[in-house]
Amino acid sequence: MKYSESNAIGDAGEHLLAARIIKYFGFPCRLINIDIGIDAEVEIIDDNFKSTSQIIRAQVKTTNGNKLSQYIDAEHIKYWNKFNCPVVVFLVQLIEEEIYWHCVTDIKNYKLSKSGYKITFSKDDILKPSNKEKFKEITINHLKISIQKFYEEAYSIADTDLTEYLSTDNYDLTTFESFILRARKVKQNLKEGNKLAVGNKVLQRVVDEYSKKLSRINEYIEEVKSKKKVIEEDMGADHFNYLELNDNE
Repeated sequence: MKYSESNAIGDAGEHLLAARIIKYFGFPCRLINIDIGIDAEVEIIDDNFKSTSQIIRAQVKTTNGNKLSQYIDAEHIKYWNKFNCPVVVFLVQLIEEEIYWHCVTDIKNYKLSKSGYKITFSKDDILKPSNKEKFKEITINHLKISIQKFYEEAYSIADTDLTEYLSTDNYDLTTFESFILRARKVKQNLKEGNKLAVGNKVLQRVVDEYSKKLSRINEYIEEVKSKKKVIEEDMGADHFNYLELNDNE
């Protein structure tokens, strides 16, 4: 069996990163053996040395040179943007044993070239012990964005259906089935958004900021449930029994 130079460089970079994260922050850093775009996971620990259950996923790029940029293909960024946790790209320069870091944002924030999306690092991006609080903030900010996305999508569906369709009763049974399916999607978004905010005062404030929109969303769910009941009573059958909207879903 061969252990190539490229394997050695890659492994050295990942282990150096794990050692620095543990030394600088006191956060567990788990290297992942099966790599499909993520090399490690960093678990955030609070000031009482307890896990917050918040995770940062890491992609590690290692070099023996001193370049301060990396190209990332579109599929990787799209893949990372689907996570409910942030992804950080780390650039490890083995010769100088310097590590640079960049938190990946939405793909639209990067410029595309023939080589992919370019991430440029600077001396301000060097990993250091004082970054500990920034890493905590990354997870909170990412959760804020995730909650906002869940609620905004749910509100868009609810407000459109209530304004343009349900209030007019101008729809047939087939169309109403689509309302139920969308209402189920809305309920799922609410569930996911609320779950992310549980036990965190900062994130609960995000929920509070959406109180008016959440009221509109719940109005939509109740309206669909109410009309579903009326339609089924008129038909004398559970026509939509396969499309439940129970509160325990």
